[in-house]
Amino acid sequence: MRSIPRVVMFSVMLVPALGVAADTPRTTAKTGWWPDVMERTFSDAMSFSREMMARVHYANQLATQLGRLAEARASSPELRRYGRLIATDRQLPDAVVRDYASRRMGVALGPPEFVMEAERELVQGRAAGLTHLMTLQGAAFDSGLLALASNDNQSDIDLVDQVRTQLDDPSLRIIFDQTIPILEQHERILQTLRSRSARATEGR
Repeated sequence: MRSIPRVVMFSVMLVPALGVAADTPRTTAKTGWWPDVMERTFSDAMSFSREMMARVHYANQLATQLGRLAEARASSPELRRYGRLIATDRQLPDAVVRDYASRRMGVALGPPEFVMEAERELVQGRAAGLTHLMTLQGAAFDSGLLALASNDNQSDIDLVDQVRTQLDDPSLRIIFDQTIPILEQHERILQTLRSRSARATEGR
């Protein structure tokens, strides 16, 4: 008779363990959120890549407009040649970026989203500078063109350098790695043109 309480006690102790075992499938079922996390992570990475590519696309558009304006309006033959070079050199990598976004990501690049106030001010300043340049003529146009092109080109070098180090896609890194030397060549040409312009101004 004394063995009965022991059996009852053992049964009572076993009930919580069985309850935990019975609850185990419900607990492990909750780990099904991991694919959702992976999907969101992939979506976030795609959104980031698209945003960075949109920024580069926008910069290429501004540079192409500036180049065409220089080719049509500059009084200096050297600046007109430089304008033609900008328009040509920036169209090709821009076409590659847009084609990649279309084929590999299934998106058409639109205006970028500049969230930070400093970024918006920079972009608005570039657009305003281009608009103001359209009102100038002769030597004033040439001087304004050199100043605007210098600021814009350096900003674009910084942008592309930032993008190529932040994107995980090797194909995109190759695209932007090939763009940097083009922009650096433009910068060297600009330095030469600025030096010649400064010497011409001093000689007057």
